[in-house]
Amino acid sequence: MLYARLVAWVRRVRTASGATAVQVAEYTEGRRRIVAHVGSAHTEAELGLLVQRARELLADTAQAELDLGVEPTPRQARLITPAEGACEDGGLFPESAPPPAAARARVSAPQVLATGSRLLFDTLAEVYAEFVTGLLEAERVCRGTRKGTRKLTSREQAVLVLRWFADATRVAQLIVDHGIKKSTGYDYLHEGIRVLAAQAPDLHNVLLAAKLAGHGHVIVDGTLIETDRVRTPGPTKNVDLWWSGKHHHHHGGNVQVVSAPDDGWILWVSDVRPGREHDTTAARAQDIDDALDDFRGIGGETFADLGYEGLQGTVTVPFKTPKGGTLTDDQKKHNRIHNALRAVGERANALLKHVKALRNVSLDPWKIGLIAKAALVLIHTDHRRTT
Repeated sequence: MLYARLVAWVRRVRTASGATAVQVAEYTEGRRRIVAHVGSAHTEAELGLLVQRARELLADTAQAELDLGVEPTPRQARLITPAEGACEDGGLFPESAPPPAAARARVSAPQVLATGSRLLFDTLAEVYAEFVTGLLEAERVCRGTRKGTRKLTSREQAVLVLRWFADATRVAQLIVDHGIKKSTGYDYLHEGIRVLAAQAPDLHNVLLAAKLAGHGHVIVDGTLIETDRVRTPGPTKNVDLWWSGKHHHHHGGNVQVVSAPDDGWILWVSDVRPGREHDTTAARAQDIDDALDDFRGIGGETFADLGYEGLQGTVTVPFKTPKGGTLTDDQKKHNRIHNALRAVGERANALLKHVKALRNVSLDPWKIGLIAKAALVLIHTDHRRTT
């Protein structure tokens, strides 16, 4: 009996982590089999890119088999290793019952050269590279940079910057991959961070847009971006400037985050303040309280935790249990409702740190604010959403 492919299609499967896996599947001899795992998407934008890639693979009728970025190897009994969500029989050919030799002779076993996540990064990098390249081109024009005076083109510089943000690739590796000097690599990186951060929105404009979008309130919260710098003297003797006792004694920078009330979408991020500062101090140092007070003047509210107790009248905080006393039933009910409405803001902090470069910053800690703003621009561009 001939072993032939009858039909192939793009298959989408929800994974245990909540992502959507995109696969190329085929129906052969009455059985569904997974030919390739294209990648896993966490957003609608990523899903669209992966589905388009899978459809391109299926649409290529000029070849006998799907071109999945693989190269032929000697024919084997198993076509591929089991993909995520594949059947438990060990791949296309169950090892307990190998197919006849005639069937094996009709299928070439590919050797996978790249993972699905690598394909996803390459696809997304293609999209982002155009956006970042345009910003870098404009920056070079403003600087009056002459053609041929830089080692890397604007596009190559954009790829360098995106690799640092998306994969947290070390600068030492980036300069090797691009064949540039260490100082040049850092110059390119800092320039990319700066031009991206310049696209970040102003807080007053963000709050006005939130009000026009129908948001009756917003959520403000502080998050700590960890840093490796642990030897910077602070105002307190023998205490480092970037040390934060609140966050399990980690070193880092305090960044204020404003988010939407419906789904915790990240709207705005602040400049950085030393991790030793409380949220109220950090907010006042950057005039965030003034912007929130203006938002209150146009009918908006801001929900925050007790870290902003000093800003009562500008923001709404839960009731604090008095020393040696208890809260009334009404106060407890208020706190439960307040905490439920405010908790969704934690998603914004998680979304910001989804950018790997912000999980631990080894650059100058005072640059954390610029890095966070640049990451915000990339997130907004990825999801095509600002409010």
